[in-house]
Amino acid sequence: MSNAFGWAEGSFGAQLDALEIFRNDWQLYKKLVELNHFHHAEVADILFETLQDSMPAGFSFLDLACGDALITSLVLRQTPIALYHGVDLSGPALALAAKNLDAVSCDTKLECRDMLDALARLPRQFDFIWCGLSVHHLTTIEKRLFMQRAFNALRPNGLLMIYEPVLTDGDTLSVFNRRMRHLLKARWQGLSPSEFDRIWRHIEDCDLPETSDTWLRLGLSAGFLRNRTVFSEPGDGYCRLFKYRKCPEMN
Repeated sequence: MSNAFGWAEGSFGAQLDALEIFRNDWQLYKKLVELNHFHHAEVADILFETLQDSMPAGFSFLDLACGDALITSLVLRQTPIALYHGVDLSGPALALAAKNLDAVSCDTKLECRDMLDALARLPRQFDFIWCGLSVHHLTTIEKRLFMQRAFNALRPNGLLMIYEPVLTDGDTLSVFNRRMRHLLKARWQGLSPSEFDRIWRHIEDCDLPETSDTWLRLGLSAGFLRNRTVFSEPGDGYCRLFKYRKCPEMN
C-alpha cells in the first residue's frame, strides 16, 4: 500500500478548528460508533454489499470527511479495491486513518482539506464516493454544490452514497430538534447526561438536515437519475442512507 498525505494551503484556521474538535469529541464519537447508536454496523453491511454487487475489480473509492476511516477500512479490506482517497480536515484523524488503512491492499492517498474544496480539485474521477454524517453540516446551497461536484467527480455508472439525518416533513428545524432531543435521549442510554449534552450542543449548533424528498431532489438537480433511500434507522428514520447513480452515458 502506498500512502501519501496532502495538506491544504491557506486552511490553517480550519485545521486548528478540526484539531480542537478531534481533541474534545473524538472519544465521544468513537463511543457512539461502538454503541451503534447511529446504526453504523447496518450501514457498513449495506456499503459492503453495494460494493460487492456494483463495483468492478480494481475500483476507486473517494471517502469524504473520512475521519479515522475505521469502518470503511473494515469494509474495504474485503473488496477488490485499487485506489482509496480519503479527505478530512483533521490531521490527527488522518494519521489514525493511515494506520487503519494498512490492512487494505490498495494505493492510498489522504488529504487534509475541506471536502467541498477537495471535490473541486480532484485530479481524476472515481467509481464510488462515500460520505457519512457530514453533508448535513452544509447549507442547502452548499449541499447543492456538493452534489454537483460529486456528480462531476464520478465516472459514468459511478455511485454516490451518503448517510444523513432527515428532517420530518412539515417540521421547522426548531420543532424537529425539540422532538428529537427527547427521543434520542431516551434511545441513547449508553451515554452519560454530560455526554448527551455535548452531542446535543453539536446537533443544535451544526446540523442542517433536509427532508427525504429534498435529499433525493438535490441528487436529481445535480444530474443523478437513479436516486433512492436504501436504509432508514428503525423507528423514526432519523438518519437514512441515500444512493445516487450516475448513468452510464453521462460524461
